[in-house]
Amino acid sequence: MSKTILKPDYILLAGVPRSGSSWTARVLAQSPGTILVREPDNEKNYRPAQRAKHNLHRFPYIPRDHDNRDFHLFWQKVFEKDLSPSNPLFAKLYRIGSDLLSKTTGKHYAFKCRDFHPSGNMNEKTRIIKSVHAGLSLPYLNENFRPKIVIIFRHPASIVASCLRLKLPDGNREVFRQTALVTDFLEPYMSTIETLSDPLALMGLQVAIFYHVWERQMDQYPQWITTIHEDLCEESASKFRILYDQLGLPWRDEIAAYIDRHNTGGGGYEIRRVASQVVDQWKTELSAQQIRSVRQGYGILPVRHYHEFQTGN
Repeated sequence: MSKTILKPDYILLAGVPRSGSSWTARVLAQSPGTILVREPDNEKNYRPAQRAKHNLHRFPYIPRDHDNRDFHLFWQKVFEKDLSPSNPLFAKLYRIGSDLLSKTTGKHYAFKCRDFHPSGNMNEKTRIIKSVHAGLSLPYLNENFRPKIVIIFRHPASIVASCLRLKLPDGNREVFRQTALVTDFLEPYMSTIETLSDPLALMGLQVAIFYHVWERQMDQYPQWITTIHEDLCEESASKFRILYDQLGLPWRDEIAAYIDRHNTGGGGYEIRRVASQVVDQWKTELSAQQIRSVRQGYGILPVRHYHEFQTGN
């Protein structure tokens, strides 16, 4: 399969669910000349992603030499094509259909077309693609499409606490059931992993798996950019300014004002939050036993990020 080499103005922001990627993406998208594409590969919300990920895990591990035509064509469209809806009536019917599914099944289907089909001429803008589902496919996307890749890290206990707060099933999807992932990264640890039964330990493990894979892959891809959620919270404007510079995005004073406006109480999936209160919120939300459970799962793998949490410091 031929590789597609893109212009350097394609940015892929990856993180695990509840890592602060939505907030980060929204702030990056305040830069002039950018457009945000949110979670295009969420198969629960976007039918083309269902087809592209047929028989794949929700968080698929895709090695860089993987050969899957549907997966490749899907991401080629995400990176290259105009995702604007050609017919406004289609977008309206799509939303009506999702509402009907929600009512008849009792489950929430958030088919928000505008999230995946931004309006405007996308070919004239820097495209920022935000995904919490593509984190185990980064080498494949890097080799085939050459976007600028940004990975956001967040404290594992913060992620677990947020997943519990929202009752989010994505906190544990047993990514270690993927054979290729085990072969490439997890084989030495599987005997210990298979003993885990505590749900919070499994959630901590999932975060560790993503971080372990990324840390090893970053040795091969030193051009990947990383950022820490806690740093963005504590020194938001200055840290975002650094991230803007790393990505070559133009900064303006209005962006700092945007950050300040959203530094207020919020909840759920909102991007409003009192940033200084977010960093240690898990310490009051999780019990001592819950923290020990998260640490049990997170400590199985040799992860450099948040190593002090593994050791109990």
